[in-house]
Amino acid sequence: MYSKQEVMLIRPPGDLSKQGSLLLRALQERACPPLGLLYLAAALEKEGINAGIVDLALFKGDILRAAEAICRASPRVIGVYVTSFDLSFVKTMISRIKKDSKNIKVVIGGPHVNYCPDSVIYLDADFGVVSDGEQALPELVKELLNNGGNFEGIPNLVIREGNGIRANALKMIEDLDALPFPARHLWRSRFYSPLLAGKAASTVTSRGCVFKCSFCGVPNKGSFRARSAENVTEEFGLMQRQGFDYVEILDDTFTYDRKRVELICERLIRRKNRLKWTCLTRIDCVDKALLRLMKMARCTHIKFGIETGSEFIRNKIMKKPITNSQIIKAVRETKRNGIFAEGCFMLAEREESLADIKFTEKFIKEAGLDYIDFHLTWFVPGSEILEKAIKEGRVPFNIWEKVAGGMPMPFSTPETLSLAGVIDLRKKIMRNFYLHPAFLFREAFCRTKDLASFFNKMKILLAGLTSGSRRQ
Repeated sequence: MYSKQEVMLIRPPGDLSKQGSLLLRALQERACPPLGLLYLAAALEKEGINAGIVDLALFKGDILRAAEAICRASPRVIGVYVTSFDLSFVKTMISRIKKDSKNIKVVIGGPHVNYCPDSVIYLDADFGVVSDGEQALPELVKELLNNGGNFEGIPNLVIREGNGIRANALKMIEDLDALPFPARHLWRSRFYSPLLAGKAASTVTSRGCVFKCSFCGVPNKGSFRARSAENVTEEFGLMQRQGFDYVEILDDTFTYDRKRVELICERLIRRKNRLKWTCLTRIDCVDKALLRLMKMARCTHIKFGIETGSEFIRNKIMKKPITNSQIIKAVRETKRNGIFAEGCFMLAEREESLADIKFTEKFIKEAGLDYIDFHLTWFVPGSEILEKAIKEGRVPFNIWEKVAGGMPMPFSTPETLSLAGVIDLRKKIMRNFYLHPAFLFREAFCRTKDLASFFNKMKILLAGLTSGSRRQ
């Protein structure tokens, strides 16, 4: 019905294109596949629309060369995945594309657009998609390919009208099982996992999060929708047939619905699943029995959001009511059941002191974590800490328009610490942990079973020790 690649879906390179080390830039070419774009591509293919996916990390941050390549492909529509770190790059890229090709329609979506639909204006896009895009984007594309102009009734669509926007009604997809599986055949780069040297994939089995952490701005915050156990295990079977060895489950809190996770694990065990997998969850959403079942289903690693060693900061400021004793107990139980425990931390929240940070480093040793990761605390759109910072005048109300114009990305730091000081602290903590002789011995002789996996981990370790970190 439509010609080849009428739609081109684009993942910008992120902040690594300018600020990362040479190693990180190389690793970005084999980074986690853009799952959201793969879902959108599958939804387009289901409607008979052929789409291509372009990873702009392959262009090493060369905006001119990236824009020229996109224009040469002559798509009718481009869809750009936007995070807050990409704003300046995306704005420049869209400007260049529109200068070279007047007929391309630009649609933006992703976590930043979800909370900032006005980004359609300051990024110079034609349309934006918020929340679930699998229904909105195919309907919009069909209308554009047929040279139509009736965009009324397309859910979750933001339409640019001069210097303003018009937003259609929101509609979340309740039956996630109805969605086609991600179009992984369109992703040419290999997923570079730090945990396994084999062929790796990623998936999400639920959307949204019911918890109210002050630093978080996940799409559909306050809600939780999940795929059925049958649908999840069907996808696992497909990924296994496609030759994958390992799967990262990227749900914000995979084990929130305990009964569903039990059913998933039981079905994976009955099907003799061979895929190893990891997940993200909260300390208070696991227990001994569940961990034992997850191990039997071939879970190898769990990433826990611990954030800080200070109970006051975690409970009162970050609004994550979990005690240190809960953390220690859950980590020990995780390891006792043969699953590696990774702790994810946020460094230098506004109220955090240098003493709090030093205590966090001490607490890491007490908790006995196998791996750690530290993220700088930045102002996520839709988060409570951003709203507070705007109210207190620490960041301007139009912060994202300014970032799109070239202003540095805003991070939340204590009054007593500079951003450079926080970055140095992160490097020091990570080096103290990962370069400790005990860690290196365990990693080389106890945890890693083959040489390929060892070198795989060392590449990621070197990258992590030489760069800042972020999450979105």
